[in-house]
Amino acid sequence: MKFGLILIALISLLACKSNDKAMQADICILSGSEAGFTAAIQAALMGKKVVLIEPTGHPGGMMVEGIVKDIRFGSGAVISGITRDLYFALEEHYDRVPQFDDVNWYSPYEPKVAEQIIEEMLAEYPNIHIIRNQRIRETDGVEKQGTVIKNITLENGQSIAADIFIDASIEGDLLHFASVSTCSIRGGNDLYGEIKMESR
Repeated sequence: MKFGLILIALISLLACKSNDKAMQADICILSGSEAGFTAAIQAALMGKKVVLIEPTGHPGGMMVEGIVKDIRFGSGAVISGITRDLYFALEEHYDRVPQFDDVNWYSPYEPKVAEQIIEEMLAEYPNIHIIRNQRIRETDGVEKQGTVIKNITLENGQSIAADIFIDASIEGDLLHFASVSTCSIRGGNDLYGEIKMESR
């Protein structure tokens, strides 16, 4: 009898722990890359509950990983929205003004400064929950109903259910684990019937 009570208590405790790890979100985003953290902010602005998973622990992608000369060099005119807000904040940190219309302009920021500003931007939204230093479990880490992803499980056992999943990772880990077919190179003209535009 005593052993049975102990067993029931242990099962109840494990069930509670499992439920504690379950998380519900409107949108779950894998990777805090440039695409990932801006998607999280945009979703939060729309009132959505967001879970942002950043395996490295440092949202910001290449901007915080040591890129010295900004990869947007020569294309400042196309920067808009949340990204534009980020560049205004970066330039303000150095008492500079962004020159988006100058094709020779780029923002020579320090990665640590970019990371600080990105963290501050994300912290403005209480409906963004960041999970750091976790990856999708390689075995049975993605649960689908037909072709729709319903749930993912991380390496620490945490389960996340969401209406929408976004793979913003460089490697496409979620796509791979969900068995989504992808193409990593451009398709040829014979595949899509495209032709090269003549320069004028």
